Order: sequence, then C-alpha cells, then structure tokens
Amino acid sequence: MASDQQSNSLISPKLFVRSVRDLGLDTTDAINEFIDNSFDANADNIWITVQKNDRGGLTLIVEDDGEGIQPDDLVEVLKFGGKVDRDRETTGKFGFGLPSSAFCQADRTEIYSKVEGQPFYFNRLDVDELGRMDDVLIPDEQQRQPPSKDFDFHLDEQTESGTIILIPHLRSPDRKRPDSLVEYIENNVSQVQREILADGREIYLNDELVQVHDPTIRIDNSEEVNLLGEKSENWGDPFVFEFPEVEHKGSEPPKVTVELFKLPIDEIIRRNAEDKLEIGQQKQGFYIVRENREIGSALSLSLFTKHNDLNYFRARIHFPSELDHLFGVQTNKSRFSLDNELRSQLEEALAPQFRQLRDTISSERQSAITRYREKNVGQTQAEKTASNRNSVLPRSSYDPDESEVQEQIDEAERQLEKLSDRDDLTDEQKSQLEDELTQIIDGDQFFKINIEPPRSGNFYDVMWFGKEIRVLINPNHLFYEKFYKHLDNGIDGSDPELDATDVKKYVDLLLMSMAKAEDVSYQNERIKKFYERQRRHWTSFIQEFYEGDDEFIEP
Repeated sequence: MASDQQSNSLISPKLFVRSVRDLGLDTTDAINEFIDNSFDANADNIWITVQKNDRGGLTLIVEDDGEGIQPDDLVEVLKFGGKVDRDRETTGKFGFGLPSSAFCQADRTEIYSKVEGQPFYFNRLDVDELGRMDDVLIPDEQQRQPPSKDFDFHLDEQTESGTIILIPHLRSPDRKRPDSLVEYIENNVSQVQREILADGREIYLNDELVQVHDPTIRIDNSEEVNLLGEKSENWGDPFVFEFPEVEHKGSEPPKVTVELFKLPIDEIIRRNAEDKLEIGQQKQGFYIVRENREIGSALSLSLFTKHNDLNYFRARIHFPSELDHLFGVQTNKSRFSLDNELRSQLEEALAPQFRQLRDTISSERQSAITRYREKNVGQTQAEKTASNRNSVLPRSSYDPDESEVQEQIDEAERQLEKLSDRDDLTDEQKSQLEDELTQIIDGDQFFKINIEPPRSGNFYDVMWFGKEIRVLINPNHLFYEKFYKHLDNGIDGSDPELDATDVKKYVDLLLMSMAKAEDVSYQNERIKKFYERQRRHWTSFIQEFYEGDDEFIEP
C-alpha cells in the first residue's frame, strides 16, 4: 500500500504546472477564450487593451460589462475543469479556457470581478507561487479594487457588474510590437467572433470598435457587404443533418447545417476588389462555426480539391456544442477533427455541387472580366518598352499556334472597329487602346502583365498565347501581398528622380526580362525544366523570407 496520498495522485502537481504551459494556445486563442467567457456572462461590451509595460514587453487587459463572477466562484473559474453554473447554454466545453490561456500566455494572471450589489473581488494564477506549493492549490479570493493607478481600466468602483482579466506581462505574444499585435488581434477577432458581433454585441480594441469581418460575405453591415453593397448568393438550399439520438436540452434535435455560397462575382470584379477581399485558393472552402464562434476557416475537409475555378466559393458549417464529438472539438476550440462518418455524409451530398459551382463560377468570372476589365486599357510603359525592345533581342523559340494568333488578330480587329462608338472610355483611353490593338494586329511578339493566380501556385509564372508572352503575378503569394501591390505608392520619396511609376515599371521590366530568358529557350526541354524548378524554388524562398521578416522586427 502507498505510504501517503501524494504518491497516489493522478498528476505530479509541479510538473503539471510546467507542462500545461505547452498546450499551444497563442495570444489570439487566449483572447477568444476570454471573449467566450464574457459573452457567456451576458456582456454587451468587451474592451481589449494592449500596451507596453515597464519590462519592455506587452500588457494585455480584457474587460467586460457582464454579470460578473460570484466571489465563491473565483476559485472555481481558475481550476482546470472548473465552470460557473449558469441557467443557460454557454460556449464553454471543459472549463479549461481561462486557466489554460493564463498558463500559456503569462507567468501571472489576475482576475477582478464584481457582481451587482457587491464590491470587486480578486484572485490570481501565479506560476512561481504555485510552483512553490506541494499541492498546487488555488488561493482564496480577496476583496480588492483593480489597480487603477497602474492601469487605465474601463470598469471602476461605480460599475454595477463586470470582470477584468489582467495579464501584466505576456510571456509569448503573437507579435512583439503593440501596433502589430493590435492589428493581428483585430484581424482575428473581427472574423472569429463575427456571428455574435452581428447580433449587436460590441468589442473594442484599444478603444476602437472592432468591425465585422465576414469572408463568406453574407452578414449585413460587415466590411465586405458594405464595400460591395451586395451579399453572397446561396447555392441551393442548406444541407441539414439531424442527430436525434444525441442527448439535448431543447425540443429540436441537434443538427449540422451546411450552407454553400457563391460570392458576388460581378460586383467584386466591377469594383476591382479581388485583392482587398483576398479572392484566391487560400480563402476558398468551409468556415466552421461552433455555437456563435468560428473554429476553422477556409478548409477543404478533404471534401473537394482547391482550384482557381472555386476562388469565389465559400461555405459555412454550423453546429451546436452537443455535437462536439462529431468534430472532435478539443480544449482549444480551434483544433478539431471531422468524424469519418459525417465526412462521408457530407461528401455524398456535396460532391455534385462542386462540379456545378466550378462551371458556373468560371463562366460568370470570365463574363464579368469581359464587361469591366476592358476599361483598364492600353499597355503600361513597361509593357511597351519590353515589346518594343524585344525586336533587338534573341528571337523567341516558341512556335505559336497559328489559330491562336488569328484569334488574337480577329478579336483585336473587332474591338478596333467598335472603338469609336465606345462611350465608356475617355479619348485618352481610346488612344491607348488603339495603340495596343494595332500592336496585336500588325506587330510581332508582345508582353502583358496580369494579376491572376497561376495554376502552378508560383509567385509569378509565364504563359504563351499566340503573339503574347503573359507574365502572371500571383495575388495569393506574399510577394504580391507584402511588396508588389504597394509599388504604386512608390518608395520613401528621398530620391526625386525615382517616383512611384518608375519603381513599378522597373520591377515589371525585371519580371519580363526573366520571362524573355525562358522564351528564348522555350524549345530546350532541359533549360525549360530548369526554369520551372527555379520558379518553384524562388516561390518557396520568397515566402520563407517574407514570413520570417516579421519575426525580427523589434519595437
């Protein structure tokens, strides 16, 4: 028989305190757990504050105007598996949210809470303090006012009820600079919490109201719907899968609801909003919503293969907490795994829809491009330079298909014939377009730069069609996101002889010179494959360097 109770303990308390810090919850995971708790407490408003502290790091404060936590429960909420009993359904699962977030993000987390008619009460989780104990006991609550002399809180002694979570020093923030972390949190919270924000609750981040960010473009007053003035179209009726055998509290059995959406293609292209709305393979797919909170985004769930023809497809899967087992929801609610039987049901129902969606999206996108993109007329200065100088460079080894060349010429002649009647173009635009169409009809090989995702997924790629050498710049790659799309803003203005137009022109000429090098060796399979390999390498290396750059930016 064991000599004492400690030897029979299921866990080693001190080792548990250390190991639980590696659960992997990052700063946004922790904040979303705190937000869940606040809305479970019937909060209408949440204030998130990020600021520098005297240790050279960052302080995080999350406050709410909810009903508060009873003093006796301030021990319970800090326990692993501890929960506050409420007379309604809540988003909590295991009671791990607050303590796991606290351990992962801080050496010390303080909580101040006030219920109506009572003063503020205080408790804390302090890693050093707990590490000195043999039994790892949560300390008793104490009556204490929040330290308003040291921090600017939105709640004070006049507040009827509410809760403050104070992390004086974040041990491992997602971003090191306060402005970068604020932006990162805003981008995450505005999307993850969009369902409940759309119902009228409000979150403030450093006193700025967080707007609703809805990648499915279906929520009224979201940034996306406000931008377009139009919402996504439901692709057929929702698919509903009921599970009456699962224990539930309400009269209706719990259900999984799947809605497919076709984004407003015409309006997005008319407004040239693809970049702003991140239209591409990275954002297409399923957005998983548990109760009111997103727990997964832009997922294929092995139900379809991501493809450029589905860039305007998004979907929403919604389910209640009673069906957590079907999604394998873990203590960190952003991690889950789909039940195989449910996946099979979804696959059977949805497979035909993807084929139809691809055809429809491809057709509508091309139609919209034909209607609206002709207004971006004429060659850029870089395209003109490259096309004109091409005649003195080594000849192309690409042998164009004569039918493709004739197709280009016929289309250019058709547009040229109708050019004078076009009321949608200015005289300058007509002149620019006339020069380009004449180049296509009478000239030799010419260059064009297009912003569109290449099938290869590379940061740039080269296509040949008739007389045209087309350089594709991938809007889904960090090269475009962090560098290329900003070129129209120019450099820092320190060199008056190099303006914004020059910067973009010289980058375009660089890319077209790379394309010309491939063009000269088009018939040489060995060199052709070399360039294909190099593009893949460059794409990977640029992605790695651009992603890594954020990690080394210090305040």
